[in-house]
Amino acid sequence: IPRMTTADPRQRTTLSDRDARRAAAVKHFQQHPEDYVEKVIGVKPDPLQVPILQACAKPRARVCIVGANGVGKDSISAWITEWFLYCFATNDDPAVVPTTSASGRQVGLLWHEINFWTGGSRVSKAFDLLQRKMSLKPTLEDPKLKESYAEGFKAANEKVMEGYHASKMFYILTEARGMEDWGYNAMYKASSEYDNRIL
Repeated sequence: IPRMTTADPRQRTTLSDRDARRAAAVKHFQQHPEDYVEKVIGVKPDPLQVPILQACAKPRARVCIVGANGVGKDSISAWITEWFLYCFATNDDPAVVPTTSASGRQVGLLWHEINFWTGGSRVSKAFDLLQRKMSLKPTLEDPKLKESYAEGFKAANEKVMEGYHASKMFYILTEARGMEDWGYNAMYKASSEYDNRIL
């Protein structure tokens, strides 16, 4: 389901058909991130991970994962990062995914997962992927897609955490138990629009 990258009129019919198929697929994946993970990222989620992914599909979702080390919490966060950017970003309405933690080390671990999974995704070529930032590549049809991005940062202070705003935003906080109350307050202040979600 690659994004179109050419405006050649000789390919207009083919591109229109392909774009229609892509639009239908994206519409389905918006409601079923578990299918996106399996069919696009290429891994079958564990049955215990599926309800978490499904909860993330709801507008204004507020999802908390409680689990021991090694059960796939960072994997879910990485999958959600790619899914939200790819399925919800448009040229006129960018999507933003801030990822944070009270620990810079934890941010690094999450972005190791993001680089691993998105690097092997079927749509990896749609992204510019860096160590702690990824954005959608612009196309001739959608030059503003580059304004849709995810980035990782350490939750150093309230001002930094409140600095993210978009009508489509998915705030991801890893190792939430280490976050102080001001961090939660800042995250909720930033997530004030209709389709702002938190994991």
